[in-house]
Amino acid sequence: MLKDFFFPRRCPVCDRPVKPFGALICTACENKIKYVAPPYCLKCGKSVAPDAGAYCFDCTLRKHGFDQAVSLFDYKSVAMSLYRFKYKGRREYADYYGSCGVKLWQIKNIK
Repeated sequence: MLKDFFFPRRCPVCDRPVKPFGALICTACENKIKYVAPPYCLKCGKSVAPDAGAYCFDCTLRKHGFDQAVSLFDYKSVAMSLYRFKYKGRREYADYYGSCGVKLWQIKNIK
């Protein structure tokens, strides 16, 4: 906590110091991140149109090096955040993304 006082955690959405202090994301920014909604592509996990079939457009055109994936967020809603995380050293975003991944895992394994 003392580290957060001198080096405040930054919000993965707005990149400003998180409000309230100590949170992983600003309260005002929580609804700006969009989660992938069903129906999902059976290969990559992205949302697909209800009448699109079992696979998204990308997965019908190309082969992937994996069997199945799960998407948590709509890419457009987190693209800048992921860029800052990967290329600008915003490692503190990992705590937020990790907590979202754990929630998804718990939801999928409760069924």
